[in-house]
Amino acid sequence: TNLLNRRGFLPLVQEMMDDHTQDFCIAFCDLDNFKRVNDTYGHECGDKLIHAIADSIRQFNNANDKTYRIGGDEFVMVMRGATEKSVKDKIAKWDSYIKNADPIGDIPLSASYGYAWGEGKNINLIIHNADQMMYDNKRKHHESRNN
Repeated sequence: TNLLNRRGFLPLVQEMMDDHTQDFCIAFCDLDNFKRVNDTYGHECGDKLIHAIADSIRQFNNANDKTYRIGGDEFVMVMRGATEKSVKDKIAKWDSYIKNADPIGDIPLSASYGYAWGEGKNINLIIHNADQMMYDNKRKHHESRNN
């Protein structure tokens, strides 16, 4: 994907913890239904989809953003100097791309997002809050599909 992985993300987290004055936002993106793509069309198709999504996330980055693929279908973006509006705009762009990225056309793709702001001294809390928001949104997506 040409994105750094979890091993690349962790040193950045440490660097931010060391710089207590730096404000930033962490945003998580986790694909919904991705396992179904792999199970139905194979891992090669899933890999192509992951690469396409990574490319789309990169195109929405600016010079202050760093994006990582920290798990199979989970991405995290660290944005310095981001506003709530700029984060929501990026998430809307990611979401639009992902909803239209189905390689076959019959598996509805979506993603769950979570984000939080703060300073480096609160990095673990920021990560926790962003991750929690993402999982809350994932749970809501699952519940709405089952109703």
